[in-house]
Amino acid sequence: MNRIIQAVLHISLAMVLGACALGQDDNKPVKINDAISVVPATGNVYLVKTAAGDVLVDTAIAEIAGEVKKIFDSEPHGPIKYIILTHAHADHISGISLWKQPDTQIIAQRNYVEFVHYVARLEGFFAPRNAAAFNRACSVESSSSFSARREKRRTT
Repeated sequence: MNRIIQAVLHISLAMVLGACALGQDDNKPVKINDAISVVPATGNVYLVKTAAGDVLVDTAIAEIAGEVKKIFDSEPHGPIKYIILTHAHADHISGISLWKQPDTQIIAQRNYVEFVHYVARLEGFFAPRNAAAFNRACSVESSSSFSARREKRRTT
């Protein structure tokens, strides 16, 4: 568990270094170091390679989760031992089913299940209020335009 905490700290540093993604190949994960890579997306997704199995931090929003997985799968990595969910927003948890393997453990906040149910109960309330932000993000980040959005991010 101590290694997981260290990995999360490294990932925090990696978030600061996210600007280093400029000039990277859009079809490859951005290498932070030999063990950590990231696919910058709505809710960045990190892959941490360890001898005990790989750790995925967040899983992306549903509309692009498959593309994010495809980008990570373009390079060799081991089985996903842990999926760490930083919080229960859709842009961090929607790709779980794409990554979860029989032996994968999900690590989340204690109130994760309660929060997911809370959001589901209030979906009718939240949906119209979030439509302006999330509908634009989803339309920009469909799989077909995912690379275009990353390219735009690099040039601005």
